[in-house]
Amino acid sequence: MAEGISTARFKVENMSIVLQKFCVAIGRPALFHMANWLLSTPKNVNTRKGHYKPLTWDMLFEADKDLAEQIVKKGRSYGYSI
Repeated sequence: MAEGISTARFKVENMSIVLQKFCVAIGRPALFHMANWLLSTPKNVNTRKGHYKPLTWDMLFEADKDLAEQIVKKGRSYGYSI
């Protein structure tokens, strides 16, 4: 749903590259001076790792082939190699 109303998108993995543009886009250019702090936030904050059984592509395709194909297509449209 967010994609339908968004004006831009970027990979979170590329935040260090796009942070200044992101701050301007959200109307908060002054946040860029906090770049070191923002980018030093641990990557495992709010993780649920260990609280669920990880899924494999095989499991997803077995459970719902159409959904799995949509996920692959969307991921590729975002620039991920799936």
